[in-house]
Amino acid sequence: LSPADFGYLSIGQAISAWGQPLLYMGANLVAVRLIAAEPQPTWAIERRTIGMRIAAAAIVGACTVAVALDCSERSLRSVLLAYGVLFFFYPAQPGFIAIGLHRARVYTVGRWICAVCFLVLIAMLTRMSLRAWIVPVAYAVALSMSAGYGFVARWPVLRTRGAGASVGVRTLFRGALLVVTAQFFQTGQSTVDVILLKMWKIPVAQIGDYNAMCRLTAMGCLPFLALIYSLAPVY
Repeated sequence: LSPADFGYLSIGQAISAWGQPLLYMGANLVAVRLIAAEPQPTWAIERRTIGMRIAAAAIVGACTVAVALDCSERSLRSVLLAYGVLFFFYPAQPGFIAIGLHRARVYTVGRWICAVCFLVLIAMLTRMSLRAWIVPVAYAVALSMSAGYGFVARWPVLRTRGAGASVGVRTLFRGALLVVTAQFFQTGQSTVDVILLKMWKIPVAQIGDYNAMCRLTAMGCLPFLALIYSLAPVY
């Protein structure tokens, strides 16, 4: 990508980081806990959790499209519209179901499928005329492949479960609201700088350079984070 295109992509990624907590609706903690607890009905939890996530995706996607249509910069408008489409592929991810059913391998393989598919698509697209808006579209395709595998792989176990008391939407939403709030502050604070740079009329090429340096810094911290996360349960 050109420096300007990467700058536009950085802005789209910053907005996506603020929307992802709403798109996941705390399923990684709340729904996993409820599914793992016997004898909760997995079908009801899955259906209602994904329903809440689709509703959140509709709200976030509509707001993103509205901002895109009001944007005067054509390249940024294309990137935001592509992210508006991408947001609808997050709710369909069934990873929380696999973990709740004690089938973490399904989640792991699904993530590998998503990563490999995305890298292959990007490698193919770099041989053509790559544009910033193609990156979120390629990720949407990768997410669809991962979701397809997840639903097929966990089906034999899921169809044998379903008995038990009903779990209402209010129960899921109350727990999800706390998780979303925490994740919103955790994720949003790391990308608010990019959004502010855009609001302050900083050239998009410089925003891209700034985001690239932030990524390199984050990669340098990953080994220390891995060490902390591995030792935290012990202590």
